[in-house]
Amino acid sequence: CRWPREHAARWGVALRRAEDDYRQHLAAESKAILRNQLRLADDEKTRQTAAITLMKHDEAARSTAAKSNPSLQAATETIRMAEFVEGLSDDELTCLLESLDETASDEAEVPGDTEAGTGDPSGPAGAECVC
Repeated sequence: CRWPREHAARWGVALRRAEDDYRQHLAAESKAILRNQLRLADDEKTRQTAAITLMKHDEAARSTAAKSNPSLQAATETIRMAEFVEGLSDDELTCLLESLDETASDEAEVPGDTEAGTGDPSGPAGAECVC
């Protein structure tokens, strides 16, 4: 086949694109198999290994994307924060929001202001926030 020699630049671009497509397909197929194991495996150890592998792959993919595109760094951190918040129970989320609100109130206090920071620190209905 003479095409690769006669059109080396176009061949190289096409070959890299095909290899990238293959790697993406392989990664997608691998993730599908791992997700299947995560849902359907009878063995707890197999499900844990699948979950850990998926998380490591996701983190590596995000890290690579963030390094190649600095504007993605903020998006990656935002996604990580959103995932953290989504994993909280309602009580944990309420507690976190109350502690952030208290921190913001403390930072906003003006010297000599007797009204600042006088809210009820125990939270709603007198329940104490224990995070």
